[in-house]
Amino acid sequence: MWFWSWFINSNLYNEKKMNNKNLLKKIHTIIEKETDKKFDLKKNFIENEMDSLDMISIIMGIEKNFKIKIPDKVLKSIKTAKNLENYIIKQKS
Repeated sequence: MWFWSWFINSNLYNEKKMNNKNLLKKIHTIIEKETDKKFDLKKNFIENEMDSLDMISIIMGIEKNFKIKIPDKVLKSIKTAKNLENYIIKQKS
């Protein structure tokens, strides 16, 4: 029983408590899982050779994992994983 209360309150479960390094790492994992491609966090999506289908998969994975909705007008401004991180932080706060 104590394990579940620890797990629910831990950073592994609660994105609000997740620090930025862990959040970026989780975003990186989602991107690589959804696209089956290696992703360099220092480059933007175009430099990482992500096409529009990859972006749809990434956004769907982010929305599912973080339980947020990313509107189309915001998608136009997301060029890097850091942009995604900033948007998630904004939505979760």
